[in-house]
Amino acid sequence: MRLIFVFFLCLSANVIQAQSPCQSENHRAFDFWIGTWEVTLANTNQIAGYNHISLEMDSCVIKESWTGTKKSRGESFNHYEPSIDKWKQKWVDNGGNNLEFTGTIKNDTATFFATTLNPKNKIKITNRMVIAKKDKNTVIQIWDQQTPDGQWNTVFHGIYKRMSPLTLVNKEVQAVYDSFSVAYKTLNQDMLIDLYNDEAVYLPPGQKILKGKSEIARSFDATFENHINQKGELNIEFDILDRRIEGDVVIDSGYFTYRSKYPGKTETISKGKFLTILKKEKDGKWRFIYDSYNSAPMLKK
Repeated sequence: MRLIFVFFLCLSANVIQAQSPCQSENHRAFDFWIGTWEVTLANTNQIAGYNHISLEMDSCVIKESWTGTKKSRGESFNHYEPSIDKWKQKWVDNGGNNLEFTGTIKNDTATFFATTLNPKNKIKITNRMVIAKKDKNTVIQIWDQQTPDGQWNTVFHGIYKRMSPLTLVNKEVQAVYDSFSVAYKTLNQDMLIDLYNDEAVYLPPGQKILKGKSEIARSFDATFENHINQKGELNIEFDILDRRIEGDVVIDSGYFTYRSKYPGKTETISKGKFLTILKKEKDGKWRFIYDSYNSAPMLKK
C-alpha cells in the first residue's frame, strides 16, 4: 500500500511539473513587468510609446511588444535559464537591430547586459539595462551604454504607467481617425488610402461595393483632384457613439460631418452615419477592413 501511495505521489508531481514547468520563484521574478504600459521620457515627460508585456508559452516566456510614437516597433522574448541561473532577453525591431541580453532579477529589479559593436568604428559597446518596479502601477527602465573610457551614458530613461489594454486600443484606433481627418485637411490621398487594408471593403451610398485599395483610391480621385486643382478645402470629423472591441478587431458606429469649401463659394456641409470595422495587422497598425456610410441627416442625440 505504501509503495502504491508513493507511486501516485511521484506521478502527480510529474504531471504538475509537465503542466507548469516554469512556475518556480525564479521563473516568476519578472512578472511585475507584465501588463500594458504608457511609457514617457523621464526628462521631458513626453510619451515615447506603448509597451504590452504578456506571458506566453505556458508561462515560460515573457513577450514584449513595443510601439513607439515615432513609428518604431520592436519585440523581445524573455526567459529564465536555470542551467546558468540567468535571465535571457532577445530583442528585435523594425530598424534592423537585434540585441541579446543576459542578466539577473532580484527584489523586483532586472539588470541586463549586452555587448554590441559600433557600426562605424567597430568598437565594443557595453549595454546595461535596468527595469525596476517602483510600485504596482509604475516601472522604471534605464538603458545605459559604456564608452571606451569607462563612462556610462544614459540613452533611454522611461517611466512606465500601467494602463488598461482597452485604453491602449482606444488610443491606437483614435489615431486612425485622426489621421483620416488630417489626410482630408492636407489633401493627402496616399495617407488616406494607407489607412485601409489591402482587401478592404468600401460601401459608399449609391455606388457598387468596392474592394481593395485600388478601387477605393479611385473612388476618391475626383474629390481630391478637384480640391487640389481649385485650391479647395476638405474637412471631416467623426463622432463615435458605439465601439465593440473583440481582440484585434474593433467595430465602430457613429456620425460624421463632412465639409467642402472652394474659394469664393459657400461651404458645403454633409452629415451622416457610418459603420466601420478595423483590424490590427501584423505591422502593428490598425486599418479599416470595412467602411460603410450614408448621407442621412444627423439625428439629435
